[in-house]
Amino acid sequence: MKGGADDMWEALQYETISDFCLQRNPVKHAGLPTEVLTRHFLQNWGAPYKFAVPASSKPFKEAPQSILAGLNKAKWAGKIAVQQMQAITKGGLTTSAQCKSVSEKFTDFNELLSLGYMENDKISYHDDGEDTLGPTVATLSLGSPAQMAFCIKPKYTDSSKKTDILKFSFRHGDIVIMHGTRIHQMYEHRVEPKGKRRFALTCRNIILDTLNKKTRHEAIEKGALPDITPFWDYPKPGQNTELGDIETQGLQSVVKKPSGKRTRTSKDTGHKSKV
Repeated sequence: MKGGADDMWEALQYETISDFCLQRNPVKHAGLPTEVLTRHFLQNWGAPYKFAVPASSKPFKEAPQSILAGLNKAKWAGKIAVQQMQAITKGGLTTSAQCKSVSEKFTDFNELLSLGYMENDKISYHDDGEDTLGPTVATLSLGSPAQMAFCIKPKYTDSSKKTDILKFSFRHGDIVIMHGTRIHQMYEHRVEPKGKRRFALTCRNIILDTLNKKTRHEAIEKGALPDITPFWDYPKPGQNTELGDIETQGLQSVVKKPSGKRTRTSKDTGHKSKV
């Protein structure tokens, strides 16, 4: 599909050799002889995002069209994921109770952190639990495959050792959605690339009410979205975006009813489906 994962991947490779500003930032002892840099290259777009690594933010109006395409695709996936989760919990298709930290509606992203990984680069255990963030985080992976892992934070276990409790492959074009702030309170996650080069586009909602007046104004200004060309726009004309149309998008949902029987709600298209 035009403007899909393959086109984003190719465009980002070209754009990173121009004035894209992906760079390794200090993570420890900034400006000192013992300065330590991140193991990945990064650039933030849209609303300012304050986390462990100091990073300036560029406005979306300066972002390449491929970055805006990634943002639109993450919004689409986030909206579908939240709708689907609500349908499962309210439809009696699970015996699990819905956590209060899980919102019922999707909130649009106003920030995107682009990360570039070379061979042997990685990002260690961390969470996206900053109090300025909304409940949904979406990550689009482009290029080489990677492995994502989650562990329970040591303060919730009897051991100081971090042990993986969930691992899965993260392939070209895949999107991972984390919804609900509780997942960041109790768990940490890490990503380890398994190839030569990979880009990760991670989108969040920066809650404007948590910012001071100056930063809030900056977030609104930098988070304003410019026009995007039809080639990069998503979803494409004619594509549906509501929960009832998930099957037409080629997504898979396997849910477990209280009786123990498993019900497949759409076709299994495998891990390399392109949307």
